[in-house]
Amino acid sequence: MDIDPIGIFLVKNDSNGDKLLFRYPYLGDHDSISKLKYTRHTPYSLHIAEDTLYGSNITKNEGEKLTEFSDELLSNLFSVKPNFSDHKFELKINNIRFVGHPTFIKQCFKFKSSLKKEETPSILVHVVFALKASAEYSVVKSYYDLSRRIGVAIRHEEKRCGYFGKEMKLMTSTDEMISSSGDANNDTQSSFDVIASQCSLARNLKYVYESLCSTGKVHFRLNNWIEVSFCLTQKAHSIYMTNFTVSPEDIDRCLQNLKPYHGLLLLEDINTVLNSLPPDASPSLIRFLKVYSPLKNFQMISADSDLTIAQVFNLIGHFLNWGSAMIIYPLCESNIYVIAPGAGITSNSPLTEKFAQQFPEHNLLEVMEEFSLPSTMVHKLNPLTHPEEQAVLVQMVAWMLRHRLLMQLHTYVYFMPTKKGMVQAEELHPISHSRYQSFNTNFGQSGSDLDTYSLQAPSDSDISSVISEDFAKTPMTTFQTELNSWLNISIMDETDKVEDLIFEDEFITRFSEEEKNALLKIPASSSPEDFHLLMRLLKQGYLQGTSHMEEIMYLENIRRSQLVQLFEKFQDILITCESADPAVSIFYPEMF
Repeated sequence: MDIDPIGIFLVKNDSNGDKLLFRYPYLGDHDSISKLKYTRHTPYSLHIAEDTLYGSNITKNEGEKLTEFSDELLSNLFSVKPNFSDHKFELKINNIRFVGHPTFIKQCFKFKSSLKKEETPSILVHVVFALKASAEYSVVKSYYDLSRRIGVAIRHEEKRCGYFGKEMKLMTSTDEMISSSGDANNDTQSSFDVIASQCSLARNLKYVYESLCSTGKVHFRLNNWIEVSFCLTQKAHSIYMTNFTVSPEDIDRCLQNLKPYHGLLLLEDINTVLNSLPPDASPSLIRFLKVYSPLKNFQMISADSDLTIAQVFNLIGHFLNWGSAMIIYPLCESNIYVIAPGAGITSNSPLTEKFAQQFPEHNLLEVMEEFSLPSTMVHKLNPLTHPEEQAVLVQMVAWMLRHRLLMQLHTYVYFMPTKKGMVQAEELHPISHSRYQSFNTNFGQSGSDLDTYSLQAPSDSDISSVISEDFAKTPMTTFQTELNSWLNISIMDETDKVEDLIFEDEFITRFSEEEKNALLKIPASSSPEDFHLLMRLLKQGYLQGTSHMEEIMYLENIRRSQLVQLFEKFQDILITCESADPAVSIFYPEMF
């Protein structure tokens, strides 16, 4: 994966010229590179700079090739004109891409009042990252953003206390002292090593590079004052599954698909997350974590923490972008789990040892074998199972979900009344009753509250028009005759059910005779309650394979047992299949 940086550089440019102040990693066999550049096969052979500079005839990895760029060359490449400051910098040389954000700052002279404000000299500060040229655009964009953040922090500290000016002088003087010492052992490598030990800015840049390569998360205080936080989302999520990345664009799509019935699974222990929070962490974040549980959905967390659903979604976006959590459906006995695609586990895998440390009495491969076919947790338990064993099973399932070894499947239903397939969507939706069509996941807006789930009741004029059109123009078929026979029951005394039945009758006229006959053959069609519920789900568009069972349960406030019984009664005209939730599938490799 082309996520990790190859190197990091700090360049300055002022009235004294440009200079490479620091680079990391600075380890490299400079003696061998020097010999490679200047050794000739014969006294009469010519030395071609391009062959050694770009390594056209040299097999080296990208990190070694960076040492072939001299400090003077890099400082010239990264020093831009003032009119290009505060803009994205990108330079590609063969298979290496340099990304940065040049920032011009005014040098601080608080104790030199003789200088006028307009005479204050400017300094170019440029933090550049070296990446593989094949890195994806989202990765390049993330490194550009990090360079901009570091530049803004340096400008702030220079304005506040002249921080960069002091660090620049210390780096320059250290390099000049080592260069003028004449000691053959003090080469470029040792000069940058000394600079890193004496200059806090160099140590911060070294920490940034190492953190990006290890966890992808950067968090430090520049000059022990201003906080710089950054997360390389692609790296943070790839720790749990190699050769698979989750880009910020994937996170945005996941947030757009979030519903209040979803849940959150932290990828770290809750106490670890709480202890890692800064002292000035948001109180809303702390309240969220105190009531958090993988057994709760977002609506329950919102109620328990006294936060709006929009605030909860904002916090969830923070956890996802920092690679600290993943989206799940709250853990329960009826959830269907199966081995995730790409979960290649062997007996020698580090995950097996990690699993054995946390669950000494269980073997990871044996536990995963139980989910080789889609299975629920309730099938792994029996009435005599001890509560402690149930808790261990839940913990093992959560552990395997964190490491992308298991994934949940949801049941989707298709309405197939005939062999020709299901009815066209436009025929099944003469009237739109989507209860979440106006649900807005653009966080922070008032439209993202749960009030938008309310069902719009039809007006009296709409009802009368439906009655006059349908009963005046539609011929009385056998199906409508049988339907009208149970319309005149006592249930019609309730106004809301009368409206539903009238709309039901108007909706049924959209079916063909073949489809109506298929419905009549089902014994459950003679039951007003079952038939009414089926028509209700059809009108809402739930039986077109776009809404899984858990979504229907939440939006229509229906118990699982009631829904399962309905699907069994009408199984001759309903087809069920199992697939992953779109909001969750981004955390797994491509499944189809």
